[in-house]
Amino acid sequence: MSAYLPRHDPGAAITITATTDLTGGRLVTAAGATAGADEATVIGVAARDVVETEAVTVYSGGVQHLIAASTIAVGDYVKAAADGKIAAATAGTDDPTTLIGIALAAGDADADIAVKFLR
Repeated sequence: MSAYLPRHDPGAAITITATTDLTGGRLVTAAGATAGADEATVIGVAARDVVETEAVTVYSGGVQHLIAASTIAVGDYVKAAADGKIAAATAGTDDPTTLIGIALAAGDADADIAVKFLR
């Protein structure tokens, strides 16, 4: 069997092509678009603002700083909300595939929340 090396190190940034305009610091999907509410294909966070068809660095893993769409408490599991923001997940109700991380800080709408990524 030949040796294998991953294409990207776990938690390392990747570069994708944006399929829509993206805002830095907002969640991005595998399709290169801004994540919407309950999005299951979140791959990370856009490193900067870009327009459609531009290359963008996407960060995943580790701790990311994301914008809250509503009130979030420390320890809440979070999921994608509209416009690439995050919202608290509801235990036993939300689809587990939509969970992206655990809030390490609390805040209200539009607060910068530190999130430990689960992906």
